Amino acid sequence: MKLNFTLTIIVCLLYNMAFSQQITLRGKIMDSDNRPISNASIVIKGTKAGTTSTPEGSFILHVPGNATLMVSAIGFVKQEVPVNGRNYVDIHLESDDLSLEEVIINGAYGASDKKSFTGAATVVSSDKLLATQPTNLTQALQGASPGVQVLNTNGQPGSNGSITVRGISSVGAGTDPLYILDGMPYNGDLSSINPSDIENLTVLKDASATTLYGSRAANGVIVITTKKGVTATPVVNAKSNFGFSDIAVPYPDKLNPQQVFELAWEALKNGQTDRGVSEAEAAQYATNNVVLQYFQNADKNVFNTSTPIGLDGKLKPDAQQLFYGDWLNELFKPRLRQEYNVDFSGTAGQDNRTQYFISGSYLNDKGYFKVQEFERFSGRANVNSQVKKWLNVASNVSYSHSFQQNPAVEARFTRVMPTVYPVYEWDYENNTYKRDIFGNLMPDYGDNTRTEWRGWNPGFVGDYKNEYDWNFGGAQKDNLSTRNAIEIIFLPGLKLKTGLATDYQLNYDHTYQSATLTYSAGYGGWASRSANRRFTYTLNNLLSYDRSFGLHHINVLGGQEIYKAKWNYVYTSRDGFPLGGLFEIDAAAGAMGAGSSEDNYRLSSYLSRLEYDYNGKYYFSASFRADGSSRFSSENRWGKFWSVGGAWILSAEDFMKNTSWIGNLKVRASHGTVGNDQVQDVVGYYAYQGLYSSGYNDYNEPGAILSRLPTPDLVWESNEQTDAGVDFDLFGFLHGSFDWFSRKSKNLIFARPLAPSVGLGSIFENVGDIKNTGVELELGANLIRNHAFSWHIDINASHYKNEITRLPQNEIIDGRFKMVEGKSRYEYFGPVWAGVNPENGNNTWWLYTEEGPVRTEDYTLVNNNDQKRFLGSALPDLFGAITNNFAYKGIELSFMLYYSIGGKMYDGDYAEGVRWRRGFNMSTDILNRWTPENTETAIPRLSEFTQNNIGVYSSQYLFNNSFLRLRNVSLGYVLPNQLTKKIGIDRLKIFAQGTNLLTWGNAADRGTDPETTLNGVVANGPNGSATGTVRKSWSFGLQASF
Repeated sequence: MKLNFTLTIIVCLLYNMAFSQQITLRGKIMDSDNRPISNASIVIKGTKAGTTSTPEGSFILHVPGNATLMVSAIGFVKQEVPVNGRNYVDIHLESDDLSLEEVIINGAYGASDKKSFTGAATVVSSDKLLATQPTNLTQALQGASPGVQVLNTNGQPGSNGSITVRGISSVGAGTDPLYILDGMPYNGDLSSINPSDIENLTVLKDASATTLYGSRAANGVIVITTKKGVTATPVVNAKSNFGFSDIAVPYPDKLNPQQVFELAWEALKNGQTDRGVSEAEAAQYATNNVVLQYFQNADKNVFNTSTPIGLDGKLKPDAQQLFYGDWLNELFKPRLRQEYNVDFSGTAGQDNRTQYFISGSYLNDKGYFKVQEFERFSGRANVNSQVKKWLNVASNVSYSHSFQQNPAVEARFTRVMPTVYPVYEWDYENNTYKRDIFGNLMPDYGDNTRTEWRGWNPGFVGDYKNEYDWNFGGAQKDNLSTRNAIEIIFLPGLKLKTGLATDYQLNYDHTYQSATLTYSAGYGGWASRSANRRFTYTLNNLLSYDRSFGLHHINVLGGQEIYKAKWNYVYTSRDGFPLGGLFEIDAAAGAMGAGSSEDNYRLSSYLSRLEYDYNGKYYFSASFRADGSSRFSSENRWGKFWSVGGAWILSAEDFMKNTSWIGNLKVRASHGTVGNDQVQDVVGYYAYQGLYSSGYNDYNEPGAILSRLPTPDLVWESNEQTDAGVDFDLFGFLHGSFDWFSRKSKNLIFARPLAPSVGLGSIFENVGDIKNTGVELELGANLIRNHAFSWHIDINASHYKNEITRLPQNEIIDGRFKMVEGKSRYEYFGPVWAGVNPENGNNTWWLYTEEGPVRTEDYTLVNNNDQKRFLGSALPDLFGAITNNFAYKGIELSFMLYYSIGGKMYDGDYAEGVRWRRGFNMSTDILNRWTPENTETAIPRLSEFTQNNIGVYSSQYLFNNSFLRLRNVSLGYVLPNQLTKKIGIDRLKIFAQGTNLLTWGNAADRGTDPETTLNGVVANGPNGSATGTVRKSWSFGLQASF
């Protein structure tokens, strides 16, 4: 008897020992039809350790033999699966269309499931973000969320796009959304965040979702959540990709040297006849002077003769072309982009209570413009530990160092630089290009040869290097961010969380122009150094209580927050270096330019929120926040913001139980107010104070004058928002949401004109209102889903109408726009073009008289407010994206089409290419100009006498800006697990990606990229910028997990 009892005890002990030991468990997650489920969550019960399933549904996890797995996936019923010492397990999940709680929304000061969320928000996964090979996250958001308008107008590597959420909320104040990084406001550079570190982005769009962020939430909130450790076994992920980028929409073809001179001859000859000169005399004048329109010395030009164009306007047979200025191909060409990422994550400690994620990355992106480059080193350490049952601590530290080469070189000139100007200096004596002592081709600056564009050539900044002297310019950025938190649980459901966030950024610029080369050698070269230091911190204390009793559930939050920011700037420059190769300011002898500044900003806040739900069907939320901003006077410093919201799960009601085609149906509505104190662009950082400007000295006596009147009555720009929406799952394969919204911005700050006798031109007051109303639609459908093949499609669409409802005066003329009540902020206003006169080739415009409109060739008659008309809005009627995802066994294919319908673009770049000007090139569209043989055309006759009337502002170059762009394409193949595990790799994927590969639309046909700024103006260079237009890119890479 004793022996049997002893043996039983031994067997039980051995059994428990065996099942408590760690084993390697492999498995596959499938639905009821044996189709794999990707991104399913597999967590060891009672711990934070776990993993997620691959696109093939497989997973690998190290677990105790007696563990229980908690398995869940969006759209499926949760399941507990005991391991029972097994090494392999197939897990089948049952479909559950009601499982909205699996979609986690990282909202205001915490996370909630989509089922209980009463606001409007969109969650963008890491996979979607990385599909566009982004250098920063703004580039990745385009097309990912309805209601979010992203304009990537800048092709410079490392640049940020502009983001507008649900329309224009202000006329002069900032319209950028508030960024939240791991629960705290973020004020660093967005390009310093490695997109591969991001788990997901949540875009909060209505008052119910954003009110708790108060004064900075009027333009929406984007919540960035970085990755954390999830598996008990350490996991190493490595990713490497390399590729090239080029200009997405090529510039229009330019005229060759023969065409340039022949059309210049035509413009000169016509100009003379317009002045009354005879045909013969005009032809002779044009022949004698055509070269001098481009070259200072007629004997040294692109041809071997000083008069290459004959009296017939054609190139002489004996004229030989010496060189060709191929500026576009010399300066714009595909250049290498390479990126490497590695991260190490997992859980540790007793019961895996500590989560860790450590990453490092390197990016080198050279873009397509040879003078530009972006290089970034970044690292992150994210640790979260449940020290005690009642104590949790977390710390997330990231650092990045980047260098952005961007000298003061415009891309615009490459579009209009004539091909008669050589890129490199031409040796007319030896009929070859000049080289320096190092063997480099010498970039031609044209100081002594060109009539226009003297000094323009970025060659010394790009590839040109020597051991002695060259031009350079660039910015170094160092960004250190920390997110720290302590959470104490006092009682079940009652906890206090204290968080501290810091963001430190140092921007350091150094620019040098050669003391021995090019035009700057004339004054001994020039150098400048500047530094911009920014430090911000946020400290908050949040007390929350969460409790369920019966069918009731409540969550209460109260807290306090303080925010402080400080900016320091210093600048110095000098010219006159004694030798080349000396870069420091002290080495120069010229007069020194210097300046410095400091700005401070503080915000103190109190916040609260109440959430209640009954029986998982009826949800209610209310929020309140009070902000005190240092930008306003003590009498008006505090702004108070509130919201209420509710949701009803109709599909959970008994009367809907038998409606089999409705899986989920939820209606929601919210109303509230948020604020906007981003008024620094209008009234600076000290909105209420009267200011003086120094520097108005009387010889050696310092002086200052009043530059701005005090405005102690200024108050917050406020934003009242209403949202109504529905979320649905239908027919077992279709899901989506629909929203209607209204945003009314009140108390906008404008400069009200004053009488000249006051001594100042205006005073700032809250005298404007603007509103945006619109709709958003988001649809997703599993069109095909079986064991071998799946096809999922996502569609989103957004429409909004912008309308000014109050102004300080009847109308405000703002360049090409006119602001009046009842119209949009960007409503074009100008003369109406009436076409080209087929009889003489001159431009005509409509002149409005009492008898009706008549055509006139005199622009001065129509260039006044009485004759100008509203010409349409720059804002699109509809924009969004269509995304397709295909999977066949281990092959994955996805692509996104981004579209924008309606909205006007004023294409000043195109206008610049279809007119003749001294020293400028023209696009080949000019070949369709008016001539006596070609009278039906939209391009006027060439004449240097009337050429100024060709480029004037009117509806002539105002175009519909509808376009379609292949935003991204991704093709990947996951190698079979039985193959990769032999070499110690859990998952290995090879992939190819493309971004902005194709663009369709009228703008692209003209050689203009359709992505311009919100006002739709493309003038004086790509979108008014010196950096170049949007890029297309393609790359190849490997991704491995160990």
